[in-house]
Amino acid sequence: MHKYATLFAIATLTTGYATVRLIDEEAPASISMAEIFANDQKVREMVVSYRCFKATFQSTIESLRRGEVSLTDAKARVHEAANQHHPKFLPLLSMMNPGQSVDECLVRNLVGHVRSLEEFRPTDPSPLPRLEAELQDLLRAMEK
Repeated sequence: MHKYATLFAIATLTTGYATVRLIDEEAPASISMAEIFANDQKVREMVVSYRCFKATFQSTIESLRRGEVSLTDAKARVHEAANQHHPKFLPLLSMMNPGQSVDECLVRNLVGHVRSLEEFRPTDPSPLPRLEAELQDLLRAMEK
């Protein structure tokens, strides 16, 4: 019985302490409807812009798989879409992927995406040997 009384006392004290801490905090300032609308509009624009970038990115990867574009053209297409629609993509990409430059990170990322897709939905013939050769050629050209 003492165990239950002790647990009840601890729960009560903890709840009371948390309540007192919350009471001491200031209430947030009220936000006008105009600010809410402006924030909502900004978020909607960001979502639309990201979707435009993502659509270009995905269609470029599919074009790479089908051999419709070269790795150089795919890099240029994604680079332009990122600059126009999602400027944070390239700096984040270079922080999260190996490479000496943004361009190297980008081409490695594109080939990596195609490689991942090929694991789940292989195509015949596989585009990977062609893309790996293009990647090596581009990396050699970037070193110069």
